[in-house]
Amino acid sequence: MNKMIKKLSIAVDLVHRFGLKKFSVEILPWHFSRKYIFYSMQLHSPDASTPAPSDFRLTLADESDLMQIMAARPHFYTEAQLKKRFQAGHMCFLGWIKTEPVHLRWNFVHSVYLPYLKRNLILSDQEVWADEAYTHPVHRRSGIYAYAGNLITRSLAEMNYQRLSCTFASWNTFPQRIALERGMKPMGEIVYHNYLVHYKYSYSGSVQERDGNTIEIGEKSYRTRISSSEE
Repeated sequence: MNKMIKKLSIAVDLVHRFGLKKFSVEILPWHFSRKYIFYSMQLHSPDASTPAPSDFRLTLADESDLMQIMAARPHFYTEAQLKKRFQAGHMCFLGWIKTEPVHLRWNFVHSVYLPYLKRNLILSDQEVWADEAYTHPVHRRSGIYAYAGNLITRSLAEMNYQRLSCTFASWNTFPQRIALERGMKPMGEIVYHNYLVHYKYSYSGSVQERDGNTIEIGEKSYRTRISSSEE
C-alpha cells in the first residue's frame, strides 16, 4: 500500500472531522511533540447504558470479512496485513447499518506494535488493547462509537478477558470523555518528541519502558484533565 496515500487519507479525514483551524493550530504542531494518554478499565466493571443507534448491529469479524473491513476504512489496510492479524489471534469488531460496514474497532492480544510510538506494547494474558476505532463520516455523531464500545466491553468480558486498555492523542478529547464515562481510568502518558533528525521519549504514571523498544502499562491510575469534548 502506498504510505503517502494512507497518510493523505488520514489527514483529509482529520480535517473533515475537526475542521481546518484545529487541524492547523493543534494537530499539525502536536506531531512534533506527541502526547498520548493511556487508559485502562477492569472488564467486570459495569457499563454505562447508551441508546442503540437505529438499525445498528455489531459482529466479530473473521478472515471471510476482509473485503468488508477494507471497505469500512478505505486505503488503510491490505489483505496481507489483515490475514496476519487474524492468524495472531487479534480481534476485529465490525459495526453495520443494514448491510453496510460503518464502524470497526480492533482489539489486540499478547503484544502489539504501536507504529505511532515506534514501540511494542506487551499485554498480559487477560488484557486486551483497543485501537484503530473508526466510524464512517456519514454516521458520526450518531452514538455508534459509545454504543459499540459498550457492546465490545461486554463481549470481551464474556471471553474472560479482565482488562481493557487504549490510548488517545491528547488533543482528541471526545473519545477520552466517552472512556471516562465507561469507567476507564487514566494510567499514564507518553510524550514522543520528534526532532526530525532524532527523537526521545518521556514517560509518566504507570506507562513504563520495559526494555529497548518495549513498553507496558502498570496497575496504578493516573490523574489527568479533559477540558472539552467533540467527535
